[in-house]
This record gives sequence, C-alpha cells and structure tokens, in this order.
Amino acid sequence: MAGSLLGLVLGCGVTAVTYLGLVTIPTRRLFAVTTLLITFLASGLAAQAVLFLQQAGIVTALGQTAWDTSDIVSDTSLFGRVLHTLIGYADQPSVLQVVVYAVTLLTILALTKLMAPRPPGLAAGKAVAAR
Repeated sequence: MAGSLLGLVLGCGVTAVTYLGLVTIPTRRLFAVTTLLITFLASGLAAQAVLFLQQAGIVTALGQTAWDTSDIVSDTSLFGRVLHTLIGYADQPSVLQVVVYAVTLLTILALTKLMAPRPPGLAAGKAVAAR
C-alpha cells in the first residue's frame, strides 16, 4: 500500500513539474520543435512503409543498400531503437527508403513554410512596396 501511494505521489509530482516546465516555454518555440519532431517521425514512417513494401516483393525498384552503419549504431541496440522510433533510423536502408525519407521530409518542411501564417504588417508592407 505504501509503494502504491509513493508511486502515485511521485507520478503527480513528475506531471506537475512537466506541466510547469512546458508552460514556461514560449508557445511558438514549443510548436516549432514538436512540428520538427513530427516531421521526422512522418518521414521515418514513410521510409518504413517502403521497407515493408520491398519485403513483401511489391516494390523492387532501388532495393540495393544505400549504406551500412550497423557497426556504428545497430538497429538492435538501445540507442538504435530510440533513433528508429524518433526519426526512423535504419542501419542498412535501401536507396528507395532514403529517397522517400528525404522527399517526405523536404515536402513537409516546404509545405509548413509555405502555409505558415504571415504577420499582418508584413503582408501590408509587400503590397505597398509593389505599387
């Protein structure tokens, strides 16, 4: 019973500290970082989808290995698994995986930049300068 109570109190404490820490971060910075992390996650998922299609024999183009970094950071190591989860790391990716990862990453970054709201003064300044 004491262990359960201690766990509950510590969990509440960690939650409070996390909340207070996130509240102090400027919203713009917080969303910029989370957007970047989600972009890497999406690129990794797209590359992993290509891997699954290649393993199933559905996609065979560009199937050769782009590089082998298994001696440096293996997919099976703890650090390799964390990188794989966060950014889609693979120690022996195919060329198509690398291409899909890069295209997905660049597309999301470009669309994010293109769709970003512009400050009201900036849009008016361009209209005046164009006249």
